[in-house]
Amino acid sequence: SAKILELQPLEVSAYRSFALSFFEKRNLSFSAELFNALYERFEGHTGYIHLVLHRLYDYNQPVTNWNLIKHVIEELVKEHTFYFRTVLKTLSYQTGKVLHETGRATILDYALLESDDFWSKTMLYRMTKTEIYASLQELIDKELVYKNEEGYYVCDKLMLHWLINYDAENLAG
Repeated sequence: SAKILELQPLEVSAYRSFALSFFEKRNLSFSAELFNALYERFEGHTGYIHLVLHRLYDYNQPVTNWNLIKHVIEELVKEHTFYFRTVLKTLSYQTGKVLHETGRATILDYALLESDDFWSKTMLYRMTKTEIYASLQELIDKELVYKNEEGYYVCDKLMLHWLINYDAENLAG
């Protein structure tokens, strides 16, 4: 049987040295601290980091503060918004709410799921726990949410950023 191979993130100092060498060749400043913050922001997921680095490299200007990185992340999220909205439209309203709340929680841990306080403060208060767990399973099946020993979280880091900042009232359409 086939088993999914889970790759671990590249070690930050090795990745930083490699990535920043390209900026150095253009005499563009990019501090180790800013790179480390970017690495942490995307939890070492090289695909997302690479998207941001590539855009920053194309700007051909020094990366001297987080604002430029934040601007690039916002650009990427905006560019993917149509896709994110399309994904939401393929989900039932309830499953969309569960995806949104999973994103807002960053990680929807098991203790939080069992907390009555959590239910009363979210859009999920009208759903039963059975409906929520069924929605979470649907999101796992669609590879939008991942489950590990800590809980549930949104797989796509750009979608996560979008969900955190998204107007939940517009989930239906």
